Amino acid sequence: SYCDDPDLVLDLKNLIVLFADTLQGYGFPVSQLFDMLLEMREQYGEILLKRWNITFRQILDQDNYSPIPVSTEQEYRQYTSQFPLQDPELEKLSYPKKLPFSEFVPKAYCQLKEFIYACLKYSEDLHL
Repeated sequence: SYCDDPDLVLDLKNLIVLFADTLQGYGFPVSQLFDMLLEMREQYGEILLKRWNITFRQILDQDNYSPIPVSTEQEYRQYTSQFPLQDPELEKLSYPKKLPFSEFVPKAYCQLKEFIYACLKYSEDLHL
């Protein structure tokens, strides 16, 4: 309950799942182990929220809140690969142009994807 390392919680979860699957293979009841794993998932979520709270705060603190200037097609593609921007009007404009958002948007988008992936990582092999 005092653990604040999500990787350690994932390792522990994987060991418990292996143990539960082995016990289940021998015919033992394992529902209580899986109930415990569901409780651990809530704690894991709390750990992730604390970690990403710090990350998002850093992104916000470092942002200058001004539109991103792009001067080449390569720069434009770099930003649109990080954040799926689809704006036909913006694409028609000549270079240099400004994206309608600051650095916060692609950075937050990437971190949000990482957060979702980390949440889903715990649910693997839980037989939900």
